[in-house]
Amino acid sequence: MTGRQILVTGASGFVGGAVARMLSEAGHGIVAISRRPPQIPDGFSWIAGDLTDTTSLEKCLDNCGAVVNVAGKTGLPTTAEEEREFYQINCYAAAALARSARSAGVQTFIHVSSAGIFGPGNGSFSEASLCKPGNIYERSKSAGERAVVAEATQDMNVTVVRPTNVFGGGHPQRKLLTWFRSVKTGRTILIRNPAEKWVNYVYVGDVARAISEFLGRGAASARRQGCSAVYILNTPSTVAQMFDLSAQALGMKPKRLVCPQWPLLAVASVAEFVAVALRKEAPFTRDKLRELSGTQIFLADRVRDVQPAFPYFGLGEGLARTCRQYASMGLL
Repeated sequence: MTGRQILVTGASGFVGGAVARMLSEAGHGIVAISRRPPQIPDGFSWIAGDLTDTTSLEKCLDNCGAVVNVAGKTGLPTTAEEEREFYQINCYAAAALARSARSAGVQTFIHVSSAGIFGPGNGSFSEASLCKPGNIYERSKSAGERAVVAEATQDMNVTVVRPTNVFGGGHPQRKLLTWFRSVKTGRTILIRNPAEKWVNYVYVGDVARAISEFLGRGAASARRQGCSAVYILNTPSTVAQMFDLSAQALGMKPKRLVCPQWPLLAVASVAEFVAVALRKEAPFTRDKLRELSGTQIFLADRVRDVQPAFPYFGLGEGLARTCRQYASMGLL
């Protein structure tokens, strides 16, 4: 990278904040645009605004040599208006940012998409696999990815990263906290043959470090391949491995309890019913059961071709760091 600044969108969020902090600590000048002030070190410029504001974008892009677009809307909509918001933020605003960046002379554009755009499935998935997004979030992210890639030129290369389930101690929904608590208390029951079931998680530090590396080495790779490149960011593991690593992170000796799937389905259904009645979060749900019984694997071979050290932390270290952070917050 040159001495020009890097624009980071969504810097007040979980992943965007991690990216901005890592780049700032590496000595890069950061311009952050977000609706709320981001919690990153001194030495960066913050502009209040969002990606739908053309004036804010032009101001942010002044003297920027690179853009990292992390901003996005997650979850699932409950109204038609919310559905429009998903496309507005995840697709139209991302495309407008890419167009503005190209016009401003930005050389490197990194767009954070999602492995969710592949949709549900079984077996191994690579960047070349067909995408079949199944819900509004996935469809809007897929459309946004295509729109951003369409702006790639010889003067502005576009690198798209598709993280899987990003976790870390600062996650706003406390991702994996319920899982850690169940492992700690010995209440975790795994579906039969957990060594044949797969989960897909990636530590937020690995996502941030990979993006940081793409601003140099990876961006050059994108140029060699053409004007754009796509990379899955993931550290897949079997459910058995995930359980053992989680127990180790908690300082416990792994002891697995396994059960056929159908009794767990009944337990999950009852837990959801009781949670709704009590207006509390269910400790175990059918969605979680589906995750723990999955056979879908997102391969990260391509990113290791250009970043051989990926993952920089890895699943085990990421789980350990997340446990320590939750413990320091009094949550574990």
